[in-house]
Amino acid sequence: MKDLNKMHTIWHFYEDNHKEKQLTNLQELHIIDMTKANFTYNKNHNDILAQWILFILDPNQREVKSIMGENKELKQTNKKLENISNDEDIIILFLIIGVLIIFFYNYHINILFFHLYYYLVSHLF
Repeated sequence: MKDLNKMHTIWHFYEDNHKEKQLTNLQELHIIDMTKANFTYNKNHNDILAQWILFILDPNQREVKSIMGENKELKQTNKKLENISNDEDIIILFLIIGVLIIFFYNYHINILFFHLYYYLVSHLF
């Protein structure tokens, strides 16, 4: 991936000896190289994915604060993040879920907890 100068790449599944044979067109793998977010954003300030990655990496960064001035979704997310980071019960809930995901990771039950986590997050906010 180092030789690809892209932050976001999309991969498909092909048979090794018959590259023209794609396993399915319904499944693809998206890889985001977060280390290239600054590079991508500097090339194109309108790149929404790069804006989100920069926010995830450091929502308090000066450049991200500037982006929030124009990107309303990022600004709303930052407000929600500030609200939940001040709510002790939600912090404890996230910590418990995180510990459970790590604990059950070896048992392949992490998908179940991911869905539980997604459900809780989507219904809390």
